[in-house]
Amino acid sequence: MNERELELKERIINDKEPNVVIFRIDEIENNFNASISSITNNLDTGKELEQANKLKEAQDIYRSQISFLESAFDYFIHSLIKLSMQEMYLDNWKKTSRYQKFEVPLSAVEKGMEDKDDSSWLNDCVNDEYQTQTFLSAKQFNIFLELIEPNLSKKLSLKLYPNGKKPSKKLDEFITKLYQRRNAIVHQDDRESRTGQKKEITLKEVLTYKDNLSTIVNELLNIIKSKQLS
Repeated sequence: MNERELELKERIINDKEPNVVIFRIDEIENNFNASISSITNNLDTGKELEQANKLKEAQDIYRSQISFLESAFDYFIHSLIKLSMQEMYLDNWKKTSRYQKFEVPLSAVEKGMEDKDDSSWLNDCVNDEYQTQTFLSAKQFNIFLELIEPNLSKKLSLKLYPNGKKPSKKLDEFITKLYQRRNAIVHQDDRESRTGQKKEITLKEVLTYKDNLSTIVNELLNIIKSKQLS
């Protein structure tokens, strides 16, 4: 009978981190639409519960969809930031002042100098810088727009509100209102700070947020697509 080999062999572990994924514009669009589709299905479930007189359960679903909406929007923004920075680095887009002022460590610069056609080092820097930041407030959202193109906030606002007064203000107001609603749900259990009572929420309210946010995203996607074709 042969003796069993009991010596432990060294495990080979691949600890190399994968490259940061840079989605194409159609993939970014598909990812956002998939999230919206899931939210729509969840709202349908909430509607069924409300029709069955289970209002508390329905409202819990409605509140969670506000959070999911903002999550999908934030991921959409981060995906566009990484794509935009790459496009500017490769000279496919005009470089903005925020791109030019982006700070990177010397170790990353040295890596970039080794192969100028490889943008993975920049993708890593962009991901490290922005992955923990949120762009859901009106101020941060406008910073994101400036990163892509100067005066993009004005251009987007005019497309969204072509016949209204102060379109930029209207866009800021919507972004702020949705962000504050999300914060109340996530950080305060959607309760009034003074009374502790739950705030009211309806299916109509959530649908309005969803539809308006989708319109903003679609208009922004159209601008980016035109930018890539120019």
